[in-house]
Amino acid sequence: MMLHVVLAADGSPASQAAAQWITRHFTPNEIRLTVLTVSSTTVPDWGPANFGPVPMTADALETQHWAKAQTDADTLIHLVAAFHPQKVVIQADAVVPAIIQGAVQHQADVIVAGRHNRPDWHAWFLGSVARGLAESSPLPVWIIPPKTR
Repeated sequence: MMLHVVLAADGSPASQAAAQWITRHFTPNEIRLTVLTVSSTTVPDWGPANFGPVPMTADALETQHWAKAQTDADTLIHLVAAFHPQKVVIQADAVVPAIIQGAVQHQADVIVAGRHNRPDWHAWFLGSVARGLAESSPLPVWIIPPKTR
């Protein structure tokens, strides 16, 4: 029986490192791979979208988030193309529960996520998807550290 791996993707160097880790530790015969990314439906009251000559509407920002999520998934699919991964893009307000729900719905055995190399205060203030997955997921979560030089 093949191991079903869900790769949590956001297009960042951390998720790219996780994708590369998968290619180094598995062969396409050993796993079934799903690349899952979340398109945020939350429109902030602050931030770059509300500054500049013309603030973006909620619909325009949601469309921009959806396009970015598609691009993020496609970037990682390119890195793991030999595995013929399935692409899943979910629209949701909260990233961590959406990844978990998507992984469970797709009957994954494990979630793989990259870890950003950010200071602790950053995770405390903004949250950490990797930490949230590790604390909340009923499935095993493999957190891949960023590449070291």
